[in-house]
Amino acid sequence: MPRFIAPLAAILLSLALAACSRTPPEQAIREAVGRIEQGIAAHQNAAVRAELAEAFRGGPADDPGRLDKAGVQRLLAGYFLRYKHIGVVVTGVTVEPLAHADDQAWSDASVLLTGADGLIPEAGRHYRVRGLWVREGSDWRLRELHWE
Repeated sequence: MPRFIAPLAAILLSLALAACSRTPPEQAIREAVGRIEQGIAAHQNAAVRAELAEAFRGGPADDPGRLDKAGVQRLLAGYFLRYKHIGVVVTGVTVEPLAHADDQAWSDASVLLTGADGLIPEAGRHYRVRGLWVREGSDWRLRELHWE
């Protein structure tokens, strides 16, 4: 029985170390994108804003600083009041950590956003989005978002 203790201890130690390791940036950012997607679809303004950095700035490519975090709150509230059902489909997500700063990364994605009062969408639009993510403590937050 004692000869099994050393291998068992090694396995338990490796599991403990794996549990303590950080989530890779690509995975953490993809998870945050998923939470934003779910928050919009569920009309959860606070859940979406929780993924944004305090210094968030965003907007269309021709006016990239139009929105701050409070502006996002107002924009989402308007959409949530206008449409009973909001569909969000995010595809083609790529994440590129910055070589010179391991606490920042760019993401690119394709987003289809639809709105409806009933089952059939009344409005819809496709966007190409690019976001700058920053690590705040152990979490990744969206600092910049540009779309076209």
